[in-house]
Amino acid sequence: MHVSPVNACRHVQSLDVPFALAMLSSMGVIEPSALANCVFAGELGLDGSIHAWNPSPHSTMHVEQASFATLTQGFVPHGGNSSLYRALSTYPLRRIDHLGPLVRHLQGLEILPFIKVQNPWNHRERWVPLESGVFNQLQLSTQQWLTLTVAAAGRLSLLLVGSPGTGKSQMARAVWELLPKLTEDQNLQLQTLNGRRGELRESSEIPPFRTPHHSCSAAGLTGTKSDKKWSPGELSLANFGVLCLDELNEFSRDCIESLRGPMERNRIDVVRSGGSVSYPVETLIIGTANPCPCGNLHEGRDVCTCSPHEIKRYLKRISGPVADRFALHMETTQFAMTADRPPSIEALRNCIQHVRNCLHRSTPIEWTEGALAHLAHHAQRMSTSHRGKVQLQKISEVHAMVQCILQPNQTSLPTRFRVTEKDVEFAGQMRIFDRSRWWEQRIPIQPERKFIESP
Repeated sequence: MHVSPVNACRHVQSLDVPFALAMLSSMGVIEPSALANCVFAGELGLDGSIHAWNPSPHSTMHVEQASFATLTQGFVPHGGNSSLYRALSTYPLRRIDHLGPLVRHLQGLEILPFIKVQNPWNHRERWVPLESGVFNQLQLSTQQWLTLTVAAAGRLSLLLVGSPGTGKSQMARAVWELLPKLTEDQNLQLQTLNGRRGELRESSEIPPFRTPHHSCSAAGLTGTKSDKKWSPGELSLANFGVLCLDELNEFSRDCIESLRGPMERNRIDVVRSGGSVSYPVETLIIGTANPCPCGNLHEGRDVCTCSPHEIKRYLKRISGPVADRFALHMETTQFAMTADRPPSIEALRNCIQHVRNCLHRSTPIEWTEGALAHLAHHAQRMSTSHRGKVQLQKISEVHAMVQCILQPNQTSLPTRFRVTEKDVEFAGQMRIFDRSRWWEQRIPIQPERKFIESP
């Protein structure tokens, strides 16, 4: 008999009441129909008293939300601190203190009182834009802050290539600061995912920001499945937020190649001998990489000491298919760039939220003839793959929407957008890996020498 929708429980004492009711029902004391569509939980004492269980802050009871689809009411002790209470906060709950009154209630001889469980979302951790945030501290050019905004608005994966100390990791955190706030449903999904890992996530509207070390394995990135149990990886735990893969070249080849599926179809497929699992992900992936082993390829021939063979071998750690799946590629240098004061972070957040809403509603987007011709010419000249051409279209459309919404003196939000040649030109500049052997143009080598000698 299924008297509780708890699928996996680390705290067996919470199942004392369901076990007791199942035995009483098998003995004919309680009608089985009285237990239908109800959830019971609680720790049963020797004297029949029912107590709440209090797990440690570092462990949670995992509850599947789908199990409550047909639930009508719940019977729980008052005062427990568990994910079960959060999952049942929208259902009528009755308080149980002793097994005797509970049995009489199920027999129709007594009525148990209701208890009110406050929705923890009303007491969530708020996310207020800070003037002292990373985004406001960075000296960004117009193209750079536009690229970060486009990446956040379209949830387009971003690959940052540049020398050490040029702010690649800080730019990844700046993109995270631009993300919209989490909704209640998104927060519940993250709590469920963290619960599968035995981690506790409090109610918060702040999107996750995960930065795994480059020693992370492919299983740690995508998740593992053993004994019919799936444990999510970093990609899933960063859902609706940012997964920053700092020093992407230093990750193992298996780990980098495991990004292919999630970046292509926004789903994680984990196949093991014990079964398989597929889970959707809406994670913004940002990778940072040095252009060469010493990292100074962009800084001039007097600084970089790497040979062409070393540079080529280093860049090949990121295979062509993986680089092609990154929608945006941006280079950073130590050279001072003309800084342009971007709009406020609040304005950019509102713009990003509106762009995402428009993309979700499939708002009409018109392409001019010049934009289509420029896109076709660029794809032919660069021998762009079909996937790359689709990425160019996405970048152009999102850039057009961002530019339209951020226009000064904008009195009302636009309901129709138009892609021009400038939008396609911006997209072409953000796809450096589409250029054949692009890095050779930056090799700091004298014509008569095969390599640069170290000073």
